[in-house]
Amino acid sequence: MSKFNELVQRVIKWSEGIDLYNQSTEMQQVSKAFEEIAELIAAIDDGNLHEIKDAIGDILVCTSNARYLHDGRKISKKPSIIGCHVHELISSLCDDLMHSHYLKVTAILGGICREYKTTLDECFEIAVDVIEKRKLLMDNGKAVKWENMTDGQRDQWRVLNENN
Repeated sequence: MSKFNELVQRVIKWSEGIDLYNQSTEMQQVSKAFEEIAELIAAIDDGNLHEIKDAIGDILVCTSNARYLHDGRKISKKPSIIGCHVHELISSLCDDLMHSHYLKVTAILGGICREYKTTLDECFEIAVDVIEKRKLLMDNGKAVKWENMTDGQRDQWRVLNENN
């Protein structure tokens, strides 16, 4: 298994651990990726290599989660009124688009990495190492960082993580 795929598996394990897949959606993860793209642009403007690597890794985390959520969704397979399996065709179209966009995103980020003499694996690993240590709680589909949690949310986090 490649380093990149190992990192994707670590993201999936971490995301399952915070119940992200039951509380978030593909679109929420894509939206979060756009926030990270804005951070990447700011880091490039500032010439801050550490922040560039961090943003690239965070984009990869978000797009990996979006792809996982996309791949796990279920679309009804019942035929439409006109006798065509429209739902199956739409599902196939979505699969093709998501696969294509995921590959394009990683290719573009790879190009940015080459410009800054780093790699996708390095940036992705930086992000995964950070998120695995981060104290997060899912609340209404959004991950809340420890420093932004209310006292009640912190109590909830402690209960959920008392065995870890």
